Amino acid sequence: MYDPLTYIYPRTMEQAFGPYAILTIEEDEQMDSQDKFVVIACAVAAFAVAVLYIVEQLA
Repeated sequence: MYDPLTYIYPRTMEQAFGPYAILTIEEDEQMDSQDKFVVIACAVAAFAVAVLYIVEQLA
């Protein structure tokens, strides 16, 4: 028996959120300075851990 309230199969955006749903998601791609700092700090930390691991394996 079909019940639209308990429908378990994938629905379209219009079925899920009504006729005014936007079909595309727009995101701002720019990173602010805090995000850039975190990414650079993580990259430096990952590089340092990789170097320490290699040095430990060679010793």
